[in-house]
Amino acid sequence: MLDRFRRAAAPGVPPVMRPFREVARSTYHYSMDETVADGADAPVASIVHLAADASVAEVVEILARSGAVIIDGLFGPDDLQRVYGELRPHLDAAAPAGGDFFGHATKGIPGALAKAPAFATFVVHPLLLGVADEVLLPAATTYQLQISTAQEVWAGGADQPLHRDEQVYGPVLDYGPDAPQYVLGVIVAGTDFTRANGATRVAPGSHAWPEDRRPAPDDAVPAEMTAGSAMIYFGRTVHGAAVNTTNGPRMAFIFGYSVGWLRQEENLLVECPPDIVAALPERVQQLVGYQAYSPILGWAAERDLELLTRPAPPGQVWPASVATVIAS
Repeated sequence: MLDRFRRAAAPGVPPVMRPFREVARSTYHYSMDETVADGADAPVASIVHLAADASVAEVVEILARSGAVIIDGLFGPDDLQRVYGELRPHLDAAAPAGGDFFGHATKGIPGALAKAPAFATFVVHPLLLGVADEVLLPAATTYQLQISTAQEVWAGGADQPLHRDEQVYGPVLDYGPDAPQYVLGVIVAGTDFTRANGATRVAPGSHAWPEDRRPAPDDAVPAEMTAGSAMIYFGRTVHGAAVNTTNGPRMAFIFGYSVGWLRQEENLLVECPPDIVAALPERVQQLVGYQAYSPILGWAAERDLELLTRPAPPGQVWPASVATVIAS
């Protein structure tokens, strides 16, 4: 199964990065009036839905083909209510805003994991971690959380520009057809997602597009799903929220995973300092970033490399420099 995500480099070795002069993309998002590349494949009609008891293999198979998949009913009403309850003071204090990128009608709550410890239920779900293992570990030895946020979208505003999450890294990474996946995104529906309330638009198959292809309006379809369902998608898959035309809000709990050698989009070590993260499960602490990627990357003196919130175990040697490790 992993072969579909592998490249020639050995597992755990970061792909060769591009020089900045090799500019692959000049903006973070695509304009819908840009020209579509000649010979573009016909868009996929809809996003595949799987049941909550789907296997990791089934999910990965759909992802490899379509770049996105919806898992129906992955989380129950109690899971959603716990997170909602912990985020409620922050939502009540926020006003719809977000600027051009978020459509001017979004209550955005960054650092959701720090503000709502129950958010941890989402990020350590066994199915999601199993999929992350299959998708990200061919290019890394560990992975981490990329972001944790809640977005409540209200009526009005504008469509979010279609974009790829990996574009935050600009032209540095290799995005070619043989490149591995660096980011795996997840959107948990806190409310039903419908066309009317602005369900996220997704361009199925866009993870495999040539780099110069830009989306046409008909490429994107709404990711309609019921509350508690989750959409899993590659960081290379084109997507963007739509306008909410109803009287009620649409809630999205958004997070993702990225290869452990890559800088996180959200600085989760600042959002979740040691005094806050200590109350979370150890696996969540590791995902936040309190785990060294290797003995010479991300270490901290006298701290356990596997969990940096713990003192180093007896006999562990931490490097004073890379040279120390190389010489040993």
